[in-house]
Amino acid sequence: MAPEEKPVGRQHPAHGVHERLDRPTLVFLTVSTRERRRVLATSQVAETLHELWQNEARAWLVGDYVIMPDHLHLFCAPTGFPSPTPIENWVKFWKSRASTRLAWGPAVWERDGFHHRIRDAADYQEKWSYFRQNPVVAGLSVSFEEWPYRGQVNRLEWIG
Repeated sequence: MAPEEKPVGRQHPAHGVHERLDRPTLVFLTVSTRERRRVLATSQVAETLHELWQNEARAWLVGDYVIMPDHLHLFCAPTGFPSPTPIENWVKFWKSRASTRLAWGPAVWERDGFHHRIRDAADYQEKWSYFRQNPVVAGLSVSFEEWPYRGQVNRLEWIG
């Protein structure tokens, strides 16, 4: 990149989620492993995360999720307004619990995740399409439906 060029897009994760009373708060979250270690796409990891999101990590509700070998994507929403727990604290909580249950050291995860607040129906549709194509584009599955490391904890949809 030439010195006068500026990088395009966010280089570091933003902190916090801007919540508004006049529209729902729905977030598209990406969490990666450190050095893109390919340890996530297993039944044990999928079951562990699903159970954590369903029973313990309830400050934010997880909707649909897809677990790739070195990262995961999910849609989530806070349990109240304003959110009782910042998204960064919630992510840190379930990553720590998952690491303990899977007998991993804390160094398996990237420190932060990237989150994107869904702004409108078109934004939701764009993220939903990207989400569903992830295992297919990566050459891991011929269709989203055939990828085994995906699921839904709560039904979350964009309603705006």
